[in-house]
Amino acid sequence: MAGAFVFGPRGIAHRFRVDSAEARFLLLLTPAGFEDFTRTCGWPATALTMPPPDLPARDTQVLAAAAVRYGLDILDP
Repeated sequence: MAGAFVFGPRGIAHRFRVDSAEARFLLLLTPAGFEDFTRTCGWPATALTMPPPDLPARDTQVLAAAAVRYGLDILDP
């Protein structure tokens, strides 16, 4: 929905899911630091396009170790 926003306060469990084939959004995180988690767990972009559909999922052990390192709790879907 255009103009909508989501607030996920620190210390309160939350998640965000996009159910759209095409979505544009701006994500602001404060304080800084979450970008280190996404760099550790994500795959670098190879082009200015959507990632390929066959991109493998990150290993859960990598995710779990990164969550501990960056002080995050990963919630089950």
